[in-house]
Amino acid sequence: MACCGFVFAAHVAKDWPLTSVGVRMEATEKCAVLMVDDRPEKLLALEAVLSDLDLELVQANSGREALRHLLNREFAAILLDINMPGMDGFETARLIRQRKSCESTPIIFVTAYHDEMFVSRGYTLGAVDYVLQPVVPEVLRSKVNVFVDLYRKTRQVQAQARWQQQRAAQLQKLATASVAINAAKSMADTLQFITETARDVIGSHQAITLFRNDPAFPLDANSGTVILGQPTGAPATSVATRAFTSFSDKYEEWRGRSLPLDAAANSVIATTRSPSRLTPRQLLAHPDYALIVTMEAAGAIPPVVGLLAAPLIGRDGRNIGVIYLSDKVSTETKTNGHTFMRRVSLQKRRASN
Repeated sequence: MACCGFVFAAHVAKDWPLTSVGVRMEATEKCAVLMVDDRPEKLLALEAVLSDLDLELVQANSGREALRHLLNREFAAILLDINMPGMDGFETARLIRQRKSCESTPIIFVTAYHDEMFVSRGYTLGAVDYVLQPVVPEVLRSKVNVFVDLYRKTRQVQAQARWQQQRAAQLQKLATASVAINAAKSMADTLQFITETARDVIGSHQAITLFRNDPAFPLDANSGTVILGQPTGAPATSVATRAFTSFSDKYEEWRGRSLPLDAAANSVIATTRSPSRLTPRQLLAHPDYALIVTMEAAGAIPPVVGLLAAPLIGRDGRNIGVIYLSDKVSTETKTNGHTFMRRVSLQKRRASN
């Protein structure tokens, strides 16, 4: 069983890498370009030229407004007018370059002045290119496309590097877990350690292991050891399931609770021999959704926020349990904001009524 548990943990780490979804998102995300000019008609002209590109175009009417935008997000490129009242383009560029998060953001000056002094000063302040007005649409689109493509590739490389670091951390944790699992003194110790390790490796707020108490080899409720020679159907150890849990501080009130999971023993997820990965949206259409709603309403389990699950397979090939992981610790759980999660909660309440 100990060997079986470790195989599960390694399988989860392989099938559900921490940032693979993030890497895919970075590869396809819609990039933003900041356009800065005090004249609305020029901003409209720039927007018209770039509207054919798959970009989010953000307008700023002054250098100060541009700096406020840069406080909250990243941009693939900045189109910056030089001749603006108050804070001109040069001063705006200088302040942009003082921000660590913006020190490599491409700045393209848009100007009607083709003067060597202007050009030299712009490059000194960190500009990467100039576009002369009146703007030639093909030239502007080409220049912006180059920097947007570079931005996307840089983001992908950075995400891939983070993924590699996290994978290395996963493997280190699994190596440590292998030693600890093999040294466990009882089946219960093994299952509890597997549960805690799975939550730590995957990075979730919840981990719950449902273990089927085999009538032929029942698990003693007190010692957590397998009772050999116990007759089938003995009342002291004939419970259908036993739960092992691990919760983060977010679910602190659930620590130490005895979870009644008998109702889930024959669910689709608990009886399958393959791992399952369900987003909150996918969970709504899953055959086990009604059971989850019922168990949540009864206080048998904490709120389910997306679900990863993988079977525990015994040495004889039988499915002897399942480990559930929910509420992943990452920005992925915030995708689409809290509005969608409130909608999911509302549908759960309606389903339980």
